[in-house]
Amino acid sequence: MKKKLKKLPYTMAKLTWRLTMSILKVIVTITVTAPLNALNTLLQHLEFRHKKDTIYCLLIANIFILQVAFFTGCDFKENYKQINSETIIKEVQAKFDNDVMEKFELTPQEWVLNEWEKVGQRENAYAVIQCESRWDEYAINHNSNGTYDRGIYQINDVHNIPAECAFDYKCATEFAIELWEKQGWAPWVCSKNLGIK
Repeated sequence: MKKKLKKLPYTMAKLTWRLTMSILKVIVTITVTAPLNALNTLLQHLEFRHKKDTIYCLLIANIFILQVAFFTGCDFKENYKQINSETIIKEVQAKFDNDVMEKFELTPQEWVLNEWEKVGQRENAYAVIQCESRWDEYAINHNSNGTYDRGIYQINDVHNIPAECAFDYKCATEFAIELWEKQGWAPWVCSKNLGIK
């Protein structure tokens, strides 16, 4: 079954190419063969002295028609190749991306650091998280004032973040980035210990 699926884009391209060539043959027949038949009929009814001039004019017209048909066909073929190759490249790229993502799914730590890299804080985030929780998603710290710090960021519950979000590295990262954008690294005790502002 996989072999058939792999051959499918090639087979579709081959069928499309055959259809295209058939259409071009029809166009050539209409633009070349029909005028030649008309020329033959016309020449049979002309007097001899007009035949020579008529032949020259019709030959020039025919050459022009052939050139137009040829260049139109060439343009069509190039456009067809370009469109077809772009489609195939997109399909292959999508399949490759899916295969790569299946084989190389990011670890939670890689995902978190990639998100922080988007805001230019990858190294600082790594240091703060390492200090705060040692990357333990379910880390909890009971503070002397009765509050709790939770998750890899040890986000205090005074920030009104639900427990499900605090213990989920993706949700917590989104919240932490928003908090960092508003207040910098000040909410994290480790940032003061590490000298990160």
